[in-house]
Amino acid sequence: MFDFLMNPEPGRSSGRPQLPLDIVSSIISRIESPADLARVSRSSRIHHFLTVPLLYKNVVLICRHEERKPSITLAQMGALLKPGIAACVRRLEVISEKPSGQDRRGEDRGVWAVAVVGIISGMNTLEEFLWNSESMMHPILYEALSRHPKLKGLRIIHPLSLHPPPPPSFAPPIIFRNLKSIHLTGLGSRTTYNWGMSSMPALQIFKVSWRISTRLSVIFPEQRPAKSPRVLKELHISNVVLDIPIHQCLDLVELQKLSLLDCSVGESSSWDEILCAEEQKVANSGSPASALSGGDGGVTRQSPKPRVRRLKLKSLRINDVGKHWISFLSSFAGLEELYILPSTSVIEEEAVEPFLDAIINFHGSTIRNLRLSTSQPVERRCASKLVRSCKGLEEVSLRIPKSEWKFIEILILLLTRIRVFQLLTTDLSSHAEEYDELLAHREESERQVAQGGESLMEIFGFGTKWAWVIDRTPSWVDGVDPETGKVEKRKVKKGHIERISILSEKVGVWKAEERI
Repeated sequence: MFDFLMNPEPGRSSGRPQLPLDIVSSIISRIESPADLARVSRSSRIHHFLTVPLLYKNVVLICRHEERKPSITLAQMGALLKPGIAACVRRLEVISEKPSGQDRRGEDRGVWAVAVVGIISGMNTLEEFLWNSESMMHPILYEALSRHPKLKGLRIIHPLSLHPPPPPSFAPPIIFRNLKSIHLTGLGSRTTYNWGMSSMPALQIFKVSWRISTRLSVIFPEQRPAKSPRVLKELHISNVVLDIPIHQCLDLVELQKLSLLDCSVGESSSWDEILCAEEQKVANSGSPASALSGGDGGVTRQSPKPRVRRLKLKSLRINDVGKHWISFLSSFAGLEELYILPSTSVIEEEAVEPFLDAIINFHGSTIRNLRLSTSQPVERRCASKLVRSCKGLEEVSLRIPKSEWKFIEILILLLTRIRVFQLLTTDLSSHAEEYDELLAHREESERQVAQGGESLMEIFGFGTKWAWVIDRTPSWVDGVDPETGKVEKRKVKKGHIERISILSEKVGVWKAEERI
């Protein structure tokens, strides 16, 4: 293979200079467009050898159903069946489209599942599998994924309109020994796909949402107080009744990311009990117990003080603004991301100032991304206190009264590390008015950002739909001095208006809006 790569191809001129292979590989690795990669792969054998692993690294397989028969592009199937192609796939996404909202049943469903299983058997480097369909995954395909030796991430997406799943299976849960991340949406019960927490010993990230409300004790049935809690890095659940404290089923101290959306508390529990991190005591075996003299002349031995383990939580996402969350935020330090999304069921009556006080007092030195999508606005005094205390903010999304919009320019200049600032507003009645308001202040925004010197400001979001994307390199334009009327050069950072939905994948305060 080395001789093949180094020697010129037959029939080609060897007089032209050739770039070293590592430089060619580095250049090709920077090509993002699949169409461009395909063109490069057809230019020479060496280029084909270097581009194929990149071209087939992420594969999307689409099955369309027309006239009651499943059909798939033959080129897709044929390419994946070629020698060496399947071994390049790291991420496989299967999109199954079905007509008229009916689930596929019968022999064709099994044939399609067997065909996908045959393709997956040759993907010995597959790490992530995504099923995006309005129909349930066939058991044959589900069991084949559980046996894959390299699979680390499994994501099964179903819309909320999915028909009720089949009756639960009483068979033992299918074991995923190497799975580290699982993401399931639109489930009807824990046994929809016949899974259990104990059957995934290497799991670190757990993201699941239910169409029908379920209980936390049902999700973790094998975790009892007598057993040691399960260790996870991330927990993201939606539409769950928290009937038992989280620390009974998970080691809450070891969690780094937590998302609880549309969750409620059981009748016999309280939020304070659910969120309480059990104080786990660690004995200090290196120092002897202290001796105290008793009243009768005897000696009473006292064990050393236990050390309390603090939460390591870095990211918190909720859509509830109750006082219990203020107590929770005040119980630890070091939070980097806080996303409070709009509540769909709770009527907000409390002001946001207690939340800001808890953030400032306990997380002011570490918080980077902050989103407060509450109905109550943030007053000028609270915003000033936030800016003075949280110097490291990079992404901010706040609701500020219209009378204080002028004050935002000062806020942006004081936050030297700010990259994204979103002004949430309901004062304007439509997205068209928000667009006109953003466009009307275009010149002023360009000038203000340019005057900020080494400002890192990249995006200014106005409302919930539009954002002003700022160019990094400033430019000089002709301007008129309002006092003298003379034409003079001024420094500006130009930009353009973009939809927030297009930028959401790059911005944390907007990506947090995605439901589980």
